[in-house]
Parts: sequence; structure tokens; C-alpha cells
Amino acid sequence: MQLPGKPIASLRADAMDFINLYSSLGERAENFLPKHVFDSLKYFVRLCCEEPDDPTRQQTEIDKFILELKELIPGYVDVSLLLFPHEDSKAFQYTAKKQKFIKELTSLIDTELVDDETKKQTLNVLRTHDFSIGTPPVSQGQVEFMYKLILGDNVRELRKFRDVIGISGDIEEAQWNYFMDVLDQMIIQSTHYTTNGEKKDFLARSELTTTFRGLSGFIRTAVGGGANTVVELLRDEVFNANDVRVIEFTDADALYETIHDDRTSIFVVKAKNMRKNVFNNIKWFPYLTRIVFVDDSPESRSTNTSLVFAFHNKIIATLDKVHTKKLGPLANTQLNLRLILDRVNDEMLEKFRVCTEQKIADYDQELLELKQEQLGETNNLKKDITLFKFNDYAKQIIKDKYALTNLRDYIELIQNCKNPASLKKLNQELIQEFEARTKAYFYSNIEQVHIATIVEGGGRGQLRTYGEYLLQRKLKPLDPKLVEKCKIIIDIIPNNYERT
Repeated sequence: MQLPGKPIASLRADAMDFINLYSSLGERAENFLPKHVFDSLKYFVRLCCEEPDDPTRQQTEIDKFILELKELIPGYVDVSLLLFPHEDSKAFQYTAKKQKFIKELTSLIDTELVDDETKKQTLNVLRTHDFSIGTPPVSQGQVEFMYKLILGDNVRELRKFRDVIGISGDIEEAQWNYFMDVLDQMIIQSTHYTTNGEKKDFLARSELTTTFRGLSGFIRTAVGGGANTVVELLRDEVFNANDVRVIEFTDADALYETIHDDRTSIFVVKAKNMRKNVFNNIKWFPYLTRIVFVDDSPESRSTNTSLVFAFHNKIIATLDKVHTKKLGPLANTQLNLRLILDRVNDEMLEKFRVCTEQKIADYDQELLELKQEQLGETNNLKKDITLFKFNDYAKQIIKDKYALTNLRDYIELIQNCKNPASLKKLNQELIQEFEARTKAYFYSNIEQVHIATIVEGGGRGQLRTYGEYLLQRKLKPLDPKLVEKCKIIIDIIPNNYERT
């Protein structure tokens, strides 16, 4: 929801919680919120954003509405007390402080009367290179290389093949254009970590799909993992495991029968879809603060991303913090693959693949005819190279064929992701290839070295897994002579070890 203005200063923490709740809810929150609750929350937010004529009276009104909202929304305060406290990751805290520092320096230059020397020093500070370890810089040349390596050519050029390969009709053209847009976005975004704006854009686009249209208005977030990963985070990191009940959603009546007698548990509901809004009945409202819906759809399993829906804003906020700490940021490639699977149907993907294959076959036939016409034979590789080197027409055919071949292969990769059996086989092949290349490149295929790939969890998960492995190993006793040598080194050159 859009706030009507900027909240006034010095509001209590619980007042800010309700303002955050209102701003986090989707535009269709009235689909499941009772009218009197929605109106009270809306009026409270407007009251907190108004410039006061009588500050004392306004504060009294705010305090009264806070008590009223706590009574109107059952379980809101109780669930907040069940949440484990989590801070933002250290990297996010550093970034936030850095941005605040930059903002204050910029304000100093723009609004304060400072002499030229101070202004020069301040600008030097602002222009200082950031030495923090993060995403390495990427040049335009590297981006172009990724386009050609993954898709065969820049998406700008691939768009031109729409009419060439026979994509016609309003629906087909709309699907092709959307497909190209997401591929273009995927290549560019794969060069850096997912930003908050990119995540919000993904969540906004996900609202346009029909799979979970019945949950429109609920607060949503995305998790880089399947439904079981989300359940594990909620059960082990967000809440106490004894407070969480996991339920497989079959129908609304069965869900209500399961939860209506339980007044204390947090319900994690795994659902393959929720196309119809079943929560507009007042009977559901007392339980909504304690229900978390987890996406267990085929698209979620294919892309290893899950949407999570809840009415309680603190559950989503805590889950986001835990996700960043435990799994790292979301992967842009996964999010864009999810956008493709959500919006481009199977029939269109198959049509795109068939059309590209037909055009590749046409290019092969055209090259054969050209070689026969120019060279009189079709199997002489040396003459082929000479022909392709000096014949611009043949050179362009080869470039177009390469681009369409890569595009066709990528479409097949997307189709394989939708089939569970193909996806499992594909993952195994990718892991084996990655391990083989890593061993060959970094370790010269030494037999004593064994490579183990940890697919899910990012760098943090890999460090934790390896650390747990080391802790389980039985440690060998240190040689007393080695200990004595270490003591001598530390005694003689202590400064070299002060940083450790």
C-alpha cells in the first residue's frame, strides 16, 4: 500500500510496526481484511502522516488507535513475541551506514556554507574507491561476450529473427517479445548480486500470474530454495520448531478444520496453487496472523525459488534477514527463469524451439548449395574456410546459424527444467562437469584430490558445511616440536601475528 505521506518523527516502535504492516500489504488487501479493520488501519496511517495542529492530542489519538489495532488484529502481538530476534547481516549494516555517511556529506556540501578547501576534501572522500569485497566490475565487452556465449548474440539482434523464423499472430508475438525481454534482463542482471529493487520488481511481476492469485494482498517475498528449504528456515531460524506445524494444502475446508482448534501454533501451509480467494470469509481472519503460505508449485521446483505469503509483516521481514544470513542474496538467474516459466506457456516454448530448428536446417541447406555452387564440392574443409572468409553472405549465414543454435539450446534447457526427471539428470551432468573442470584446472587432475559440490546455500552454506565436517573429524595431536617452534616464532616476531 502507498503511504499518504512521511510519518511524523518520534513515533513509538509499535506504531511504526503498524505503519510498516500497511505499507507492506498488497493493493488487494481488502480481499481478506474485514472492512472495519482495514478502515481503522488506513485511518491510523493517515493520522501518523499528518502534520499536527495539536501534537498532544494527535499523540493521544495515536496511542488509542495502537491499543485498538492490537485488539482488532488477533494474535499480532503474540506472534511478534514468538519470533527469534535477528539483525541484518554485517554486510547490509555496513552498506546502510556507508550510504548514511555519503548522504550527510552530500548534504553538507549542498546546504552548508563551507570554504573551498573543506569542499575539496569532502569531494575527495566521496570519490574514494570502495575497497570492500563485492561484485567485481564488469565491462560492456564482458556483457557482450556473455550474450554471445549463452544466447548466441545480443538480444537486440535476436529480436529480428521473430519474422524470419515464422513467429506471427498477436499472442505469439507478445510471448516472443516477453521472452526476449526476460532473456535480456537475465544476462545484464547475472553480472551482479540481486538488488532490493530487482527483488521488488520480481515480486510485482509475480502478482500478475494466476498461480497464487487467491493470495493477492498478502505480504510476499521470495526465497532461493524449494518449499522444504523455506520450512526449514521458518522452523529452525524464525520460530521455535515446537511452535510450527507444516500442512499440505488440499482444500480450504480441510485446512480450516485442521487449524480452527489450535490457538497457539504457527501454520506453514505448502500449496501448489491458490487461484481462488477463500479467505474473504470473516471466519478466517483470527488465524491469518499465524498462517504462512509456501509456494510448492512445479515452477518453484523447476527453478528452486519459492514465493512466501503472510499477513504478519514481521514474519516476512525476519525471514528475509535469515535468508540473507544463511543462504545469501537471491540469484537473478533463478528469478528470471521463474518469470519465463510463469508467463511463457509450454506450447509457445515448443513452437519457438521448432521454428528455430527449421530455420537452422534451412541455413544448413543454403550453405550446402552455396558450397556446391562456388566450390563444386561440399566436404573440403580448407576450401570451406576460404569461402567463408571472403564471402560476406556465407559469413552472415554462419553467424545467424550460430545465434539460432545457441538460442535453441537455451530453450531446450528451459524445457528440461520443467520436467523433473530431465531436471535431475541435467543437474547431475552439470555438477559432474563442474567438478571435472575444477579438478583439471586448479588441481591438475591429482588423484588424491576429490571435489564435492554443494549446490544450495551459496558461499555461507559451503563454509558452514565444510566447518561442520572439520569439527566432526578426529584431530591428530600436534607434534611437541612443532608447538615449540611456533612459540619461538611468536615470541620473536609478535607484530606479524597481531592481526590474527
